[in-house]
Parts: sequence; C-alpha cells; structure tokens
Amino acid sequence: MALQKEFNTPYGIQADAGYWKIVETNIDWHTRGSGVTMFGYYSKEARDTGCQPIESRFFNFNGDDFIFSVDSNIVQDAYSKIKTLPEFSNAIDC
Repeated sequence: MALQKEFNTPYGIQADAGYWKIVETNIDWHTRGSGVTMFGYYSKEARDTGCQPIESRFFNFNGDDFIFSVDSNIVQDAYSKIKTLPEFSNAIDC
C-alpha cells in the first residue's frame, strides 16, 4: 500500500506523480503515542527501480489523534489517518 500525491521539494523538484510510502511506525501503547515516517519518491516507477526518496515526512499521532488498535492493521490505519490531513486530503491509494 502507498499513496499517490503530487508534491514540491525544497530543492525545486515538482513530483506530479509523487509516491508516498510508510517506512517506519513507532507505537507506545502505554502512553498512546505514535510516530509514522513516510518517504516521498518522484514516482512509483522511481521507487520500484531503486531510486532514493526525495522527501520525507514525520507524523505524530498522540492523545486524541491516536488511532491504532492491537486488533487492526497498523499500516493501513496510518495511511487512513494521513489521508485526513490537509496536505494529503486528495491522495490516491495505490
């Protein structure tokens, strides 16, 4: 699973077919805190051919924003939550 969403990098690169992949999740069940790291690639093809990511984003979901459950798919839940954020509101599942 991944998300397709265009983005611009601080280096002036416009990724019209940007491909976002979760690469790390950290969950503290005791404090109900979590962190999710995503890498952004120029495109799915760029990732599939071994290119390096050109962007990364880190998200904290803590307190009322903590959406994880031991009975659920953590990565799928993280993608669903990220799609509710303004910068990913029109992202496409891929």
